[in-house]
Amino acid sequence: MKRSLSAGFTVGILSGIAALITEFVIGWMTGLWFEELTIISIILSSIITNLAGAMIFKQLDQKTSKATFFYALVVGAVTLILTFNTMANPPQEQFGTVSHPIHIVVALVSIWLIPKWTKKYNSDLQDNPTAKAN
Repeated sequence: MKRSLSAGFTVGILSGIAALITEFVIGWMTGLWFEELTIISIILSSIITNLAGAMIFKQLDQKTSKATFFYALVVGAVTLILTFNTMANPPQEQFGTVSHPIHIVVALVSIWLIPKWTKKYNSDLQDNPTAKAN
């Protein structure tokens, strides 16, 4: 549990920094800056979603041998839902130009790092190959 929360928090900060860089680059290239996208809102959203993601991954890792695959599916689905929600209810015109890439960056960092830092390594699986069968 502690390892999952630590990984989720750390990945949240790292994905938040990546999202801030993405927002800055897109804002610089397009001239689009939105008051809804602040440092606090981006970092806090990234931390909360990655804490939840780490807990989801932990549960998947205990139940299946394909935890990374299923985690990627869950993250992809949530990212699509958030993106479609922003498309259907944009707070401002052209908001999606900046927010969609931010969602994708946070999702990719989460898919990359959460399984890597949360996955339990257990030598029992080598001794008993059916210990974690689907």
